[in-house]
Amino acid sequence: MAKLLIRECSRGDIFVASAAPLQPLFPALVLPAREGQLEIGLDVIQTVQQTGAGRFFVMGPLGNKILHVTACGSAFDVHMAQRSSELVSKVSLKVQDDTTRIDICRGDGSIYGKILEHEQPQRALDEVSFSVVVTSSSGKAERAMLVVQGDPESFRLAAKAATDGQPVASIELQAYGEEHYLDLRLRGGKKLFYGQQGGFQHKSSKLHHDEVILAVTQQERDSFVGNSLVFYTSECQIIAFQGHDASSRTRLIAPIGSQITGLQFEGSHLTGIYLERVPLDGSPMSIARISGHVGSAVDKVVLQLRDGSTRRYGFEGGYPVGPWRLDTDEYVLLVEQDRRDAYLGNSLAFLTSKGNIIEFRGMQASRSRRFVAPPARQICGLGFTGSWLTRVTTCPLEAHENLEAGEQDLQEHLLHPD
Repeated sequence: MAKLLIRECSRGDIFVASAAPLQPLFPALVLPAREGQLEIGLDVIQTVQQTGAGRFFVMGPLGNKILHVTACGSAFDVHMAQRSSELVSKVSLKVQDDTTRIDICRGDGSIYGKILEHEQPQRALDEVSFSVVVTSSSGKAERAMLVVQGDPESFRLAAKAATDGQPVASIELQAYGEEHYLDLRLRGGKKLFYGQQGGFQHKSSKLHHDEVILAVTQQERDSFVGNSLVFYTSECQIIAFQGHDASSRTRLIAPIGSQITGLQFEGSHLTGIYLERVPLDGSPMSIARISGHVGSAVDKVVLQLRDGSTRRYGFEGGYPVGPWRLDTDEYVLLVEQDRRDAYLGNSLAFLTSKGNIIEFRGMQASRSRRFVAPPARQICGLGFTGSWLTRVTTCPLEAHENLEAGEQDLQEHLLHPD
């Protein structure tokens, strides 16, 4: 998803006039000497452009609906979004004697002002310049109040006061959204494409020649390729492709040859991990079992080590879950927290070297799909059913050294929601 962000600068004196006093178009929308922020979804704007008609809301800074706009052809009506649906303004395009202007009318139909092409020279070929001319309260005098300049094609506009050039408002495109598509490029030149072209942000990441993908997680969504897709590599690189609706998460992975043996929290937020080397002499791994308590969130997590010591996080609450026992040759490879400003987050997930997933889920946790490549293997392909990640293809860990042999030893693994 993308949105247009409209920022109103602190200009409490914008309606103070020298000769003929100016009145605001709709006094209830004026916030004296304060900054305001409004948002409009770009998708609805594009729909109106394509069809010539439509309706959309202007959203306030808290996500509340402020205005309701109905467009039809070259005119549109602006109403308050509350139940009263009071008419704020009627705006229409007028063409007369080879000149074009936009008339702005009050709710009662009287002329408030107009938008005209500004005579100031353009600073760039793609830039436009307009003047907003407003009538006085008596309706007899006119004065330029604003000068609007910028590039409408890229949704980049700025308004300045016509008298002193001080900034009044700006419009900019903010691109968020779901993960529309993913393009994986393998070393042999092969390309794997998932999803559909879309979105307004492009992100790419490079891996070293001997760096491989060991794990992948997806936050579910019933469209596109999820709210997020995250890859974990052998060099502890975390490559996250996230849309606007993705929940805020902390992700930590152990380097190759190391195991996670403890956690570090700052308040409710996971901020670090404790590491130990993986024994090379066949000795058991450090963590024997994991248990805890969950309710609306994660209340408590307990790591029981094989040396008899215990590491506890959080406090009693909710109901007990677990314990999950780890094999003597199994260790925790990565941990992921769905953050929350209380308790130990909405969820806390441990992924082990054997691909097991141990997750503590509160009632407000979002759903995810996770996969860890088996020992001596790496992730080299994905499979989707609709928008859900349902299959992962793995190949030998050293496949980059012998691409032909790697392609002959592919394995497909089925995923299930957590």
